[in-house]
Amino acid sequence: MVDTSFFIVKAGKGGDGRATFRREKYAPKGGPNGGDGGNGGSVYIVADAHKNTLRDYAGKTFFQAENGEPGQKQQKSGNNGDDLELKVPVGTVIWEVTDEKAFKAGDKSARTLVGEIMDADDRLLVAKGGLGGRGNVHFKSSTNRTPLEYEIGGAPQEKKLFLELKLLADIGFVGLPNAGKSTLLSVLTDAKPKVADYPFTTLEPHLGVMSVGGDKETTRYVVADVPGLIEAASAGKGLGHQFLRHIERCRLLVYVLAPNETLAYDADTPVEKVTDSVMEQWNTLRTELENYNPELLERPVVIVLNKQDMLAEADRQALLQAVQAKTVEKADIDGEVVTTSAITQEGIEELKNTLHEMLLQHPTLETAVETAEDSIPVYTPEDDVGKPVLTRKEVGNWRKL
Repeated sequence: MVDTSFFIVKAGKGGDGRATFRREKYAPKGGPNGGDGGNGGSVYIVADAHKNTLRDYAGKTFFQAENGEPGQKQQKSGNNGDDLELKVPVGTVIWEVTDEKAFKAGDKSARTLVGEIMDADDRLLVAKGGLGGRGNVHFKSSTNRTPLEYEIGGAPQEKKLFLELKLLADIGFVGLPNAGKSTLLSVLTDAKPKVADYPFTTLEPHLGVMSVGGDKETTRYVVADVPGLIEAASAGKGLGHQFLRHIERCRLLVYVLAPNETLAYDADTPVEKVTDSVMEQWNTLRTELENYNPELLERPVVIVLNKQDMLAEADRQALLQAVQAKTVEKADIDGEVVTTSAITQEGIEELKNTLHEMLLQHPTLETAVETAEDSIPVYTPEDDVGKPVLTRKEVGNWRKL
């Protein structure tokens, strides 16, 4: 899954103004008639509901809008350059990289937020085209009847951009490898992820749609499953850290925990030892999420004790009560604990209803991210260093009139 991309965008240069004079049979001294240059095209990031990855930009490093055309005789303006629209999936975050070397070394302070594409009709300006220069007709006055001056076109903006896609889902699954997340996703939704009895079968995020309710009042939620996390995932180990961005927009996090199989299948193992192994998973997941983004710990949660078919009924209840006491009750977490077996589908309906009720209590996810289009400056000829107004002699194309 291609969910990040780095490239350079450059808007179009504004067309130069023109310094010409009207020369007709009956008007040999008709005065200045040089036209204005056209505006350079701008670069926009545009939402495309039909895209779900950034694959279109893989291996591409540079995009440029069209330059404005220079002014013409007879006060004819040059054509404006066409804008360039780069289409991305909904959920794409756009950053401007201020220090490429530091950014590629992992320094997140070397980037600034430009905006986000959150809705299907979003269109974000990322590089403004230069304005067209004025022709010599604008410099005519009572003391300057034959102006030779014209303006050069404004310089375009050029930006180094980093794009990252964050999936838009209501529910996000997190868990250690082989906790049964993919199997759980397949029974809760219509998704068909790869399922196997070995760790790291999930190599990239998967989405599914969970339906709750009857035919007349069906509510649908999008569920995201990311590859399993391991200890030190936030520092780069394993696969999960690469995709943690995809749960940042989830309203509800589901911690999928499963008993250690060796302990669970041993009839002589006390349930306290099984509980300790489950709590180890819980602490590892919480630590990795905190290291990645502490705000994730404030999300409402549902703790799923999966693979309960491995335990006797009495052990299931003891495990449920112990985890409930050590997580939701002790830490004062906004959440619920549910026992399931994705294989036998025990507890699946209860889990669906619990997720539905939790999401009804948290209908939105407040974020502080806003688009920053208004903060992008318009580049004009006056922003150039030195005098933007030039004569034809100064640019080397002087000829006697």
